[in-house]
Amino acid sequence: MSLSQLISCEQNKIRSIKNASLTKPALLNELDTSNIKLNEYAHQIINSERFKPDQLAPSITIIECALSDLGLTGGGNFNQINAAIIKFNLCYCPIEFAPYIRLAYLEQTESKINTVNQNPHGAITIFSKTLSEDENFPRGLYLRNFEGLNWLRGYCCSNDYLWASDARMIFQVKQPDR
Repeated sequence: MSLSQLISCEQNKIRSIKNASLTKPALLNELDTSNIKLNEYAHQIINSERFKPDQLAPSITIIECALSDLGLTGGGNFNQINAAIIKFNLCYCPIEFAPYIRLAYLEQTESKINTVNQNPHGAITIFSKTLSEDENFPRGLYLRNFEGLNWLRGYCCSNDYLWASDARMIFQVKQPDR
């Protein structure tokens, strides 16, 4: 499958996400005003000195798809996912775009299934590089509509954590070299 075939799959969503150039306090206020909930891990990431929303590109193009669409029919860990996305001209999504992505996904399908120590039902993980190698620092962020509330949630896991083949993730589409 090619990038154009990946994009043409009906269940996959491609979007342009604009950087509104908000400061951290303004970004947190915008999330709050939009009734988006954050867990403690999300606050930890956003409040980190390594989270630098002022250094973002004006916009990015993202695609949301299942790991099976990338050929990972048995699921995949971080290294396997990274190897798979390279074939499709995709890359890590800057974690600083996560709040803007959450704001663009206000119509996310609701989940009422509670999960523990696994990728939550209905979650859409933003595939990004971690801000810290410290095992106690959250690995990344995901979107979830749980019981009618939109969340931007941080999570912790090891590098070898295996996502299921039906896990949905958001990746950045690489821009062609000019």
